[in-house]
Amino acid sequence: MANLREGWRRGRGLPLLAAALLLAGAAAPAPTSQAFAYAGKFFAALNPNDPAVKSDTGDVADDPMAAVRSLLADMQKRIAPYRVDFLAPLPPWNDATRAEADAALTGTFTLQNVTGTVPHNSNGGFDWSWRGPNDDPEFAWFLNRQHHIPALFVAWRETKDPRYRTALNAQLRDWLAHCPRPWHYTFSSSWRALEVARRVEEAWMPVLFAPQASTALDDDVLAGLLADIPEHAIALREFHSFSGNHLITEMTGRA
Repeated sequence: MANLREGWRRGRGLPLLAAALLLAGAAAPAPTSQAFAYAGKFFAALNPNDPAVKSDTGDVADDPMAAVRSLLADMQKRIAPYRVDFLAPLPPWNDATRAEADAALTGTFTLQNVTGTVPHNSNGGFDWSWRGPNDDPEFAWFLNRQHHIPALFVAWRETKDPRYRTALNAQLRDWLAHCPRPWHYTFSSSWRALEVARRVEEAWMPVLFAPQASTALDDDVLAGLLADIPEHAIALREFHSFSGNHLITEMTGRA
């Protein structure tokens, strides 16, 4: 730890810390290990020469998740003046939002007027590639936009019912664990460029930049979302559509 602190002071802290946390994650039990691994990936994606990064994290070796939360709080503050123009809004708390959240508790989603309950894999998580009761790829694409995630968040924020928080974290954790970014152009259910843009812009960012995000999200989920946002940016930069409305939406999501 002393070497990490000294490396940080000399401007080498982010790469050193990222490596140390990834090693710690491999050796420790989950979900703490996963939180540390995601934190290492998150720090590795940051610019170590950015004064804001250094000032917000400081001596992070002893408590990496405190550093993650410090950076998130700074991002929330910076985006606040632009929230209306930049961020998709969270859904209002009404009967429709409650109904969507309640259905999501059971893995049931209505997408393009088609309702289906997503089957589970052997690991207990969702089959994120499921094409719905009509075997339609559009159902799988819309499922991976995760429109229900803000509904679960708002339902927890308004009611403090732990079922919503549990489902919010479990479903995000499951997606992060089983849907890594591919290294090629794809029309897959989880990483087609249009879904990448919609997911990060309309589902993840509104939740992450809400003041209650640090309370609603478990450590591994919070760090995992932040670590995966650069993956979304890379996917949109390298594997976007070539023209048309899809390209506009994808570049908006990347921005």
